[in-house]
Amino acid sequence: GNSYALQNNYLMLERGSDQGIKRGMAVIGPAGIVGVVVETSNNISKVMSLLHRRSADVSQHRCDVESLAQSSDIVVVCAPPAATANVVAALLTASSQVIVTDVASVKTAIVEAVVELVGPEAARDRFVPGHPLAGRERHGFGAASAGLFAGSVWALCPRSDAPLDAVLEVGHVAACLGANVLTIDPPTHDVAVAFSSHAPHIVASAIAQAPPAELRTTVGLLSGGGLRDATRVAASDGELWVQIVKGNRRATLAALDAQHAVLTSLRGAVEREDWSALGRYWDEGRAATEALLAARWRPQSWSTISIGQPTSETLLDLGRAGRLVRAARVDASGGLLLEVSASVDDAE
Repeated sequence: GNSYALQNNYLMLERGSDQGIKRGMAVIGPAGIVGVVVETSNNISKVMSLLHRRSADVSQHRCDVESLAQSSDIVVVCAPPAATANVVAALLTASSQVIVTDVASVKTAIVEAVVELVGPEAARDRFVPGHPLAGRERHGFGAASAGLFAGSVWALCPRSDAPLDAVLEVGHVAACLGANVLTIDPPTHDVAVAFSSHAPHIVASAIAQAPPAELRTTVGLLSGGGLRDATRVAASDGELWVQIVKGNRRATLAALDAQHAVLTSLRGAVEREDWSALGRYWDEGRAATEALLAARWRPQSWSTISIGQPTSETLLDLGRAGRLVRAARVDASGGLLLEVSASVDDAE
């Protein structure tokens, strides 16, 4: 039908295997799926990824949602933010066993909406909020990439008292797609992505729109990589981004205010012809850029650790320390064996 695209695209996620992806495709967003029908047999998880169109009304597809929930161990909801909570709630209601995760870049508002729709227990026990940071400005099935998640960061945002097994199951899906997991609480996630993504998307659009219409061709011809890089994400889907900013309005405003304050200071230095101050700002900006890029793009150094009595709070503590996780698994004694990245401070 028009609501779900699950036909012949699938991947196999074999527990404990680094060779989990057999075949499939990877797209995130309102026109794509995160992979994905994963069949169940013995040690193989079943994962189905739900594609839902822009409407938040899932009632007309109730039978499809029920069938999906009841025949899946994990469902990955790939829907616009305005639709995500309703789709998640419909799946949780349709099955008392299914684990649900999502890919929306807003977390607090969606978590609160799911709690309101299905109650705190189901939301805590079987909804593991997620956000793979692997999107691009292109959208649709034509933008599909089999390696979209390789080396990416996949945020998981469970409650501290969420069942660890559910969080590990979703983390296994991310790992099989080649992503590294950062476990973080929803409010901190939303503040961070307001600075890393939501406000920058608005600023990119502002940079692109600033030149007068009569000068745009000349500006484009006289541009180098700087303008291209600074405006790349301005080509993103505007309807989707309005939903994202609306869902994270307060944090986005705070990030925009912080950026405006810095820009005002820089403008003041230029207006006063205070070139020493401008030079200092430039040096500070370069140092800040190096720190931001090091956290995300430096080669990761990994070590294996064992935790005797793990909980979801254990993973959240690692996330607060800036440590990514991969290959997390419960050992024979019930402890947690996992590979963790070094923190930026450790790397230095």
